[in-house]
Amino acid sequence: MSDSNTSPKSPESVRAEAATYLAQKNFQAAKSLYKNLAANDPTDIESLTGLGKACAHLDETEHAIKVFKRAITLSPTAFEPLHHLGRALLALSHFDKAIDTLQRAVSANQSVGSAWSDLAMAQKGAGDIVGAIQSLKNAVRVNPRSAISLYNLAACYEETGQNKAALNVLDDLTMLEPRFIEARILAASILSNQQDVDRAIALLEECIALHPGHIECHQTMALIQLRAGMLGNGFESYQWRLTPSKNCVPIRPFPQELWQGQPLETEKLLLWLEQGIGDEILSVSLLSDIIKLAPNCLVECDARLLDLLVRSFPQVKFVSRCDPPAPETIR
Repeated sequence: MSDSNTSPKSPESVRAEAATYLAQKNFQAAKSLYKNLAANDPTDIESLTGLGKACAHLDETEHAIKVFKRAITLSPTAFEPLHHLGRALLALSHFDKAIDTLQRAVSANQSVGSAWSDLAMAQKGAGDIVGAIQSLKNAVRVNPRSAISLYNLAACYEETGQNKAALNVLDDLTMLEPRFIEARILAASILSNQQDVDRAIALLEECIALHPGHIECHQTMALIQLRAGMLGNGFESYQWRLTPSKNCVPIRPFPQELWQGQPLETEKLLLWLEQGIGDEILSVSLLSDIIKLAPNCLVECDARLLDLLVRSFPQVKFVSRCDPPAPETIR
């Protein structure tokens, strides 16, 4: 049979094909089909919604918002376009507009837990933690097995000082999803803040046993140990992040071996400051102690701090961080 005699596909079959592409994360193909369907029938709410979803996944968020609004104009109480418009607005941190839209969505359909969860994140972004907690409770009521809703509810409880409630939720979450490591990490942080260091460390040891390479487990363990005065264990845990195979922090391409604590009276010590400029400023407070150990040291820092540090520590040589590193750092 020739192509000219082939019957055109019905809108329903094209829509089904587009939905399959969307489910397969072939967003460009889905967008193309939905776009044609919406062009042929500008009142096709399902295709407009699908087009908006595809655009959102392609990071064309502004266009997605316009498409969802077209669908909502046709059907002001349609749940799907309202929900996904709220998500798109949330992605752009337009919290107040997202709250208004998602409240309309949950009014249209109160049985979708993800809509309640999205509303909670918008409320939290707008500073309404109490409202976020109530929305997350609704999300959990609709879907008691939603790990992310339970975790976010615990995090909101912790943020408002309701630590007992937070720990209860995290216990439920750990029973439900034993490998949800973030729940144990948050519980350990709360226990540490309550001075229950032994239980916090035990939880983190469980985390590390489940996921030996989990960066945040080791990082949280180090911080809890250091705060508790367990300096030997704390620095050992903190040192883990410098393991090259772990990619925890960007290791600068210096040929020198890492300092292992050996005497430095006659050696030069090269230091590099990492993370943000605020952390660099905090780290500099240790320089006076380091100078006592290594009178001859060279410090690589953010260029914005160079003049300030040179004035503050005239006995130390500073160089700006650059790529590749400055020649004096690799001699």
